[in-house]
Amino acid sequence: MTDRTRIVADTNTVPSAALVVNDPDPTDWDDFVAKADGGTVFQTVAWGEARAVAGWTPVPQAAIDEQGWGAAVQLGLRRLGPFRVLLAQRGPMVRPGAEAALASLLGEVHARARSAGVAFVKMMPDFELEDHRLHAFRDHGYRPVPGDAYAHRATYRIDLTGGLDAVRAGLEGRTRRAIARAERDGVEVRSGTGPDLLDAFISLARSTSSRNRFPAPSPSFLEDLLRRLSDRDRIRILVARVRDVDTAAAIALRFAGRCTYMWGGSIADRERRRSNPSEAVQWAAIRWAVERGCHEYDLQGGPLGRDGEPTGGLTLFKRGFGGDLIRLVGDLDRPISTPTYALWRVLEPLYLGMKVGP
Repeated sequence: MTDRTRIVADTNTVPSAALVVNDPDPTDWDDFVAKADGGTVFQTVAWGEARAVAGWTPVPQAAIDEQGWGAAVQLGLRRLGPFRVLLAQRGPMVRPGAEAALASLLGEVHARARSAGVAFVKMMPDFELEDHRLHAFRDHGYRPVPGDAYAHRATYRIDLTGGLDAVRAGLEGRTRRAIARAERDGVEVRSGTGPDLLDAFISLARSTSSRNRFPAPSPSFLEDLLRRLSDRDRIRILVARVRDVDTAAAIALRFAGRCTYMWGGSIADRERRRSNPSEAVQWAAIRWAVERGCHEYDLQGGPLGRDGEPTGGLTLFKRGFGGDLIRLVGDLDRPISTPTYALWRVLEPLYLGMKVGP
């Protein structure tokens, strides 16, 4: 990228109107992500750089007003077959009260999208369903995509501020019993960032992928993400072993007080799975998050049925850990080329089956 500019919150040098800067200096980026509404690990510098390994080109933009940083978004640019798209995972982010900066940012994103020749822009802000700032997206031509297109529309988030005992007290009975059985059965959960744990996770993720036709993250992407995050203790691989066999695993990411469950995997051995290694892995991840001072654990997704209510075994599993159901806006698409976008909507299920990210 070119024209890199450092944005400084200095009222003597910042113009009164919101100004959008392309490719701002990363020195200030993560500080803003940590403080802004909707800031998550998916908008950090490290995540954007790691996604480049998977074929995405980071496209960061930030809007400033008289108070400094007002809104920002790190988009990813990629060609998907005949389509060029701009996509923001859990972005943009907004400083409280900076709706004007958000509007300026969305307008500049649209201009950049047109100049890049993309078919559409996809935003997935970490905003709840009734967030008042969604009117800015509507005003700029964004429309919600029905169903679970790319981003989940609901998740379970656990309040960690009361400590591990408070989390344990909030568990549903069946989950509390499952964790207790895992402890009785001697399920061992190894935790860290070493290559042996990464190899175990990749193997278990591939096993799940082949069974459920759910794509696993690429090893090269995971290796790069580990390299960027492990020295700051922002990533954890957890692998549960039952009777000397690696049976279930997960990866959790930590940023700005929120710990996010990212990926999981397991083998199909029903006998070993009776010892509840998946519950043991999640409980170990929650303990790690509490020990690191996190205030929230995000279980990353709860499928919704046609009636808009949580459904399925995965939702039942996640609900058991006692978190609050949070309804999110999901995908917001802004067509740039209407005919090309219409073709994308026809072919989108195929691309989602092939997984267009991480």
